[in-house]
Amino acid sequence: MICHCGHAARGFGYQHPVLRGPRHPTCSMACLDMLVERQGDMIANQTELEAIENAMRPHIADVRAFFATNPPDEDILEWQAWAYDAICDQIRVEYAKPVTADDVPF
Repeated sequence: MICHCGHAARGFGYQHPVLRGPRHPTCSMACLDMLVERQGDMIANQTELEAIENAMRPHIADVRAFFATNPPDEDILEWQAWAYDAICDQIRVEYAKPVTADDVPF
C-alpha cells in the first residue's frame, strides 16, 4: 500500500471516526497528522498546488505538443505516470520533511 505522499505505507491509516469511509494508509506520523487535520479530504492545498505548477511549468510546451499529435492510449498512460512521479517528487521537495525513526511505528 502507498501513502498519499508516494512512500510505502507503514502500518498507520486514517479512517473518518463517524463516517467510517475507506481507510487511507500513511507512511509516518507527519502524513497521518495531515490526513487527520484534513479529515481524510485530500483536496490539494495551496502549497501542493504551487508544487504542481512548479513541476509542470517547464513542460507546458512539451505537453501541448504531445497532445496535439493525438497520441495512442498507451503513450497517454505513460505520460500520466511520468507526470504523477514528477508532481509527487516536487511535493516532497516542497514539504522537505524526511521520515525519521520516531515517525515509524515499528
